Amino acid sequence: MLSSTCRPDPLDDKDAYAQSKLALTMWSMALADTVASNDINVIAVNPGSLLNTKMANEAYGQHWSSADKGANILTELAISDEFADDTGKYFDNDITDGAHGDARGAFGRPHADALNQAAITELEQQTQTVLQSIFA
Repeated sequence: MLSSTCRPDPLDDKDAYAQSKLALTMWSMALADTVASNDINVIAVNPGSLLNTKMANEAYGQHWSSADKGANILTELAISDEFADDTGKYFDNDITDGAHGDARGAFGRPHADALNQAAITELEQQTQTVLQSIFA
């Protein structure tokens, strides 16, 4: 569960990145529920792991797919009628027969905390605390 804002010691870069991605997925799931009655579609997305970006190459010295793979799925999810009824779902662009490559992924299950209402509520409370400390 997300607890890094309460930790006395900082997370290493990889753990901090993973926690931030989990938080984005949790917020997306909560937002999908919040705006569902307004005909707004919210889909949580993993655009792909180790895409050919400066960050991936500096951190891991390799990449599995072009950055276009991530950009393409984000564009498709945003504008294609194919996904018009998929609000509140998680699209994992790494799911393709268990292989890494340029093939498009599929809808799947996010990390368990992304569906855990108590964890989402805790994240929302921590977020409000941080925002209040910044804007107080």
